[in-house]
Amino acid sequence: MIGLENVELKPVLELEPFRFSTQDRSLAWRADVEERHRYWLECLSDSGLHGLTPLRIPSWHVPTTEFRDPIVLGRYLAVIIEHWGGMDILDERWLFPLPRRIRLHRTTMLL
Repeated sequence: MIGLENVELKPVLELEPFRFSTQDRSLAWRADVEERHRYWLECLSDSGLHGLTPLRIPSWHVPTTEFRDPIVLGRYLAVIIEHWGGMDILDERWLFPLPRRIRLHRTTMLL
């Protein structure tokens, strides 16, 4: 039997920077952690997504609890629905899964 202390499951949404960016941006693969995080924030900002905090830096996984502001949630959904092909494809016959994950999370480390 394995005992896990200080571990919790957190539902998260994966916010891939390229999906939210409206500008051509490049990021060197060897960029440091802060540079990658800044790139991610700038990409989200292009779509009006502000004030979101990932599980850890430079993760793209944002806890669902971060989407308390309906305006931010609406902007997120607008990008995702556009990626799926727009509002015309949504009707009661289709249920699309959001790009979500459940992650084991420890205080300072994503497992």
